[in-house]
Amino acid sequence: MTIFYNLFFRNKFREAVDLARDNPSVLQNDFDNYHFVLANILLNNEVAVEDVVNSVLPNYILDLEALRQESGFSYEKALVLRQAIAMRANDFCNFLGIAALTLKTKPMSECNFNFIKNILPGIHYPSVIVSNRILDFLRHITFNGGLIHIPLELLEFAKKWFDNYLVNSPTYRGLLYNGELSFYLGDYDKALYYFYQARNLTGNTGLIQYWIANTLCKQIRYCEALDYLTNDTTHFFNDFWSKYALSGILGAWGKQQDSTTLLEEVLEMISQKVLFYTKNSNIFRRFGKIRLAKRNYYGIISLVAIYHEVCCDLGSISIYSKRENYINISQQLCLQASKSYPTSDRTFIVMSDLSKKMKSNFTPIDVLQYGLKLVPSSWLLFCRLINLWFDDFKVFEPLQLASNFLQQCDPKNRLFCLSVMAKCFLDLGLREELGVLLDEIQEILIIKDSSVAPSNSLEIYSPICFIVPSVRDNILFNNLMFTTITDKYKPVLKEGTKVIYKLFEIDVKAKKKHSQIKKIGFISPNFRGHVVSLLSIDVIKEMSEITGIEVYMIPIDDKCEHTDFLKKAKQIQTIKIVELYETVAIKIKNLIELELDVLIELDGATSSLTPPILYSQPAIVNCSWLGFDAPYISEDNYFLCDRYTHPPGVDEFYPEKLIRLPHSHMCVKEFEVADKDRNEFRESRGISADQIVFIYPPAVRKFNYETADAHVQILSRVPNSVLLIKSSLGFTGYPLKVLKDKFEEAGLSPDRVIYIERTPTTAEHRFYFKAADIYLDSYP
Repeated sequence: MTIFYNLFFRNKFREAVDLARDNPSVLQNDFDNYHFVLANILLNNEVAVEDVVNSVLPNYILDLEALRQESGFSYEKALVLRQAIAMRANDFCNFLGIAALTLKTKPMSECNFNFIKNILPGIHYPSVIVSNRILDFLRHITFNGGLIHIPLELLEFAKKWFDNYLVNSPTYRGLLYNGELSFYLGDYDKALYYFYQARNLTGNTGLIQYWIANTLCKQIRYCEALDYLTNDTTHFFNDFWSKYALSGILGAWGKQQDSTTLLEEVLEMISQKVLFYTKNSNIFRRFGKIRLAKRNYYGIISLVAIYHEVCCDLGSISIYSKRENYINISQQLCLQASKSYPTSDRTFIVMSDLSKKMKSNFTPIDVLQYGLKLVPSSWLLFCRLINLWFDDFKVFEPLQLASNFLQQCDPKNRLFCLSVMAKCFLDLGLREELGVLLDEIQEILIIKDSSVAPSNSLEIYSPICFIVPSVRDNILFNNLMFTTITDKYKPVLKEGTKVIYKLFEIDVKAKKKHSQIKKIGFISPNFRGHVVSLLSIDVIKEMSEITGIEVYMIPIDDKCEHTDFLKKAKQIQTIKIVELYETVAIKIKNLIELELDVLIELDGATSSLTPPILYSQPAIVNCSWLGFDAPYISEDNYFLCDRYTHPPGVDEFYPEKLIRLPHSHMCVKEFEVADKDRNEFRESRGISADQIVFIYPPAVRKFNYETADAHVQILSRVPNSVLLIKSSLGFTGYPLKVLKDKFEEAGLSPDRVIYIERTPTTAEHRFYFKAADIYLDSYP
C-alpha cells in the first residue's frame, strides 16, 4: 500500500492531496487519479451532490467509497455519494443503499419507500447484498417503529424476494433469510421452522444458535433458550453470535457480571473482525479487486447492527454497575452507539438513564423527547417517556402523546395506548370519556383476546388493574378483565421464575419451614413517605417490639433511598432494614436467602415490581395487604382484608385466598399535624367564625359529576358554608372548573369553593382537616 493510499484510507484527505500535488509520481494510473479527485471532494465537510455528479469519477469508485464511508459510520457523506450515483444511473442496489442510509440518518416518518416502485422487475436471482439490505430495513422498522405497520409495498416485496431466494437457492443462507423475515414479522413458529431446517443442513453455528435462542425468548421459553445455548458451547471460542445471545438472557435475569464479561468479549471479537475486513477491503480496492473489496465492506456493514446493540447493552449495564469510572465507560459506549445508528431508539434509552445518573442539564425526559423527534414512531421511547411523565405527575403530555400514537398504532399495541389515555382521563376527572375508553378496553380484552400478546401483558396489567376498580364496582366484569390480563401475564411470570431459580441454582423444595413464625418481611417500592408507608409503619413497629419475631422492612425501589421516612425508620432498633434496589431477579434471590416465613407486600397491582416477586413465592407464606386490592397473581398466595372491604361471597372472584382480619384490615396511630393556628388560616381565606367549612380531600381520580352534584346540594342546604378543596382536583383545572360551573348553574357563588394548593409536607396537608368542620368523602 502506497503512502498516498495509507493517508486516503485513514481519512487524511488534506495530507493525501498535498502529497500528490508535491509529488505527482505517486499517482501512477487512472485508479490513483480517481482517488486524488475523490480526496479533493471529501475534503469538504458538506459534500455537494452536484460536485460529485459532475466529476470524472466512475460509478464503481463512488460505490466503493460510499460503502467505505458507511462502514465507518460517515452516513451523510455516503448518502451524498449514493445520491450522485442515482442521478447518473437507475441502479437497484444503489437505491437500497440510499434507503438504508436514510433510515439511519433521518426520522422514520421522512423515510421514503418509493424505491420499491423502482425495483428492476427482472431481478430474481439470489443476492446476499440485496437480502441483507432488506432484512436490515425490516429489523430497523420492527425494532424502532413498533407502533407503525411495515409499509405494505416493502412487506410484499420482501416476501416475494425471499420466497424466490429459497426456490432458487434452497441453502443454509436461503433458510436463514426466511427465518429472519418471519422473526421480524412476528411469526415465531415459522421462524423456528426455518432456523431448524438451516441447522439440519449445516449443524449448529453461532448465528443459528443466536436466532433460535432469540426466537425461543420471544415465545417466553427462556429456560429452553438457556439450555440450548449452554448445552452446546462449541462455538463460544470463535463465534460471537452465541455469546451475544447468552449474554442477553443472563443480563435480563440478574447475572449482570457474567453478561458484562460476555459482552466485552463479543465487542472485542467484533472489533477484530472489523479490522480484518477493513484491511482486506482496502488492499483489494488498491489492487482493483472490486468484487472482493465490496464483499469485505459489506461484511463490516453487516456487523453494524450487532455492534450497536452490544454498545447499548454494555452502556446500560455500566450505568448501574459499581465499576470504577462507570460513567465514563457508559458515555463512551453511548457515543459509539449513536455513531453506528444515529436514529436508534435504544441509544436514547441508555442516554436518558445516563443523564439521570450524571445529573446533567438534560433530564431523562429531554433526552427521550429529542429521541422521539428522530424516531417519532418508537414504541420503546413512547413507553419509557410515558412512565417518566407519570412518575412526574404529568397528565396532559402523556395524554397528547398517547392520542397521537393511537392514530398510527399497531393493533397489538393499541391496548396500551388506550390504558395510558384511560389513566390520564382518570387523573383529569374526565369520567364520561373514561367510560367510553373502558368499554373499548373491555371489548379488546374479552372479545378480541388474541390481540393481547403475553409479552405485552405487563404493560397493561398495572394501569388497568389500578384504573378499573377506581371507577367501577362491578366485581363480575372487573374480575373478567383482570383474569384475562393475568392469564396472559402468568406465563411470563412462570417462565421468569423458572429461569431465575435455574440461574441462581435455587432449590425451591429446600425452603425451611419453621414450627412457628420467626421472620416476617414487609416489601414495598413506597417506603418513602407515601401513604402506604405512613399507614403501615406503626403496625410494623409494634410487631417488631412485642412479638419477638424478626421483622424486616424491605424497600425495593431506589426512590426510597435517602428519604426522610427511611432515615427515621432506620432509627427504630427493632426493625431490620434490607434495601433491595437491584434487578427483579436479584431482589427475588436476596429475598429467598432471607429465609422469611411470611412475606407481606403492600402495593398489589399498583407496582410492576411486586407481581414477579409475589409469583416467585420467596417466603413460606406470601400475601398482599393494605395498598390495593388483591393482585390476581397466584392461587397459592393470600390477601389480608376485612368484612367491610371484602364482604362474604366475593371470595370466588379472587385467585388469592382472602383472610379477613377480625375488626379491621388496618389500624394507625395519630398522624403528625403541622402546628398552625386554625382561626388565623380561616381569616386569611375570608372564612368567618360562624361559617361551616366542608373539606373534600380525595384525589382527582375519585372525582365525578355525581360528586359535584352532591356538593352543590349540600351547600345549597347549608347556606352559611364553604367548600374547601384540598386535593389534586385543582392540579389539572378541569374538575375544579366543572364544580364551579355547577355552583353557578345552581345559583351559588363559585367563591364558596376554596382551593388549597399542594403543601410541601403531609403534616401541613393534615392541618387543613383541623381547619374544617366536616369531612366529605368521595361519592359514590
